[in-house]
Amino acid sequence: VTALVAIGDGNYAVEIVSRDKDLLQSVRAPDDVMREIDPTRFVDLAAAEARFGVATGLIPDVQALSGDAIDGIPGIRGIGARTASQVIARYGPLESLYEALEQDETALDGLRGAARVRQRLLEARREAFLFRELTRARDDADVPFAPHAAPVPSPRREDVRQALAAVGLDGRLNTRVRAFPEAA
Repeated sequence: VTALVAIGDGNYAVEIVSRDKDLLQSVRAPDDVMREIDPTRFVDLAAAEARFGVATGLIPDVQALSGDAIDGIPGIRGIGARTASQVIARYGPLESLYEALEQDETALDGLRGAARVRQRLLEARREAFLFRELTRARDDADVPFAPHAAPVPSPRREDVRQALAAVGLDGRLNTRVRAFPEAA
């Protein structure tokens, strides 16, 4: 997914359909959105940035510090989502954060529990960078894809309903299928 977003390089609006919050880092432009299965619920760039408190490109840095239980990434002991967001919002990516911590003992002043947070970050530097690598959605895969050569027509509502019924997923999902606009 993220490799395809990178291929578009901001020239195409991106619509990702997923419930995986890790993919929010792929929402990079104002016209990009991530939708859940329900077509009426979506997250755009502003909502993604508000949710994490940082630009979407820094979401892996926040998750490296706070962890991601669903993906089995523990994060740095004692640093929760709020603290991670505040620290990354203030200093930017991990490289800048650790540079500030090494150069200035008062770097985290004003942050609740600053001395404790600083100590834990310094003790877990190697883990923080590893966790960021694990949470980062890679966008450098060699994907042979030309967006202009691959128009994706909207499916007909009836075709979707029949496909869902064929695998036993009709019923409640039919109300969601009806919410999608009919293809031309």
